[in-house]
Order: sequence, then C-alpha cells, then structure tokens
Amino acid sequence: MLTNTKHFMNECYRVLKPDGILNMLNFDAFRFSSLFFQDPEHKKGFTRETYKYFVYDTSYYKNFGSIYGYKPWELIKIKEEGSCLRVKMSPHK
Repeated sequence: MLTNTKHFMNECYRVLKPDGILNMLNFDAFRFSSLFFQDPEHKKGFTRETYKYFVYDTSYYKNFGSIYGYKPWELIKIKEEGSCLRVKMSPHK
C-alpha cells in the first residue's frame, strides 16, 4: 500500500537514470470514485490530473508540486487500460 506518495515518487526519481522510464499501472480513482471511496483501506486515489502535480512543465507542478517537494518528471504517455491508467514518465534531470 502506498502511504507516502512524495517519498515514493522522489525515490523513483533518485534511482532512475536520466533516460530511465517509470512505468506505473494504477486504478483510475476518477472513473470509479464511488468504489474507490467506499473501501476503507484505500488511502490515495490517482487520476490523470494527479500526474500533473509531478510533471515539470505544468501549472500544477509549478504552483503546487514543486512547493510540496516533488522532483520534476517528464510525462511520456498516459493510456487507459480497462479501469486503470498506464503511466510512463522519465526524470527531468
């Protein structure tokens, strides 16, 4: 279970080479918000919008993500796979 998003994302950033790719598959909380929020064990939800907080050239990152302490990422691709999002990102170093 992911309990500390900033630690997870910043550790991925730290260990990946500059040309490395982070490939994640996560449940799309926006598409299934009622199911996500009814489960008492769900701690954090990710949507397409969530990733804007990590991507260096978005206003979300500039106004919030960088202030929150997230390292900058480059978005390669977001693709829907059933009820999930497949996200590929690379460290912006």
